[in-house]
Amino acid sequence: MAQGKNSTGLTDLLLKCMAEPDPMLSMLEWLCAQLMEAEVSGIVGAEKNVHSLSRSDYRCGYRPRRLDTRMGLWCQSCAAVDTSRFL
Repeated sequence: MAQGKNSTGLTDLLLKCMAEPDPMLSMLEWLCAQLMEAEVSGIVGAEKNVHSLSRSDYRCGYRPRRLDTRMGLWCQSCAAVDTSRFL
């Protein structure tokens, strides 16, 4: 799995989530977004906005995804991957 630079401090993240109406749902949304971004970066072979010779695929915008969980319902934008080759 790709490991990126995380500039958000844990204290800042917790304070931001605690300010939300549903702190647990807010933390779950953040965690899911981070995991999906790491998974896409691993598939593509490069972080977002980084050029790499080892890149195997390309990002192709975002797709809305509806997630039903015990914590609640929310819509998340998930990165799409374009595996087509031009040439």
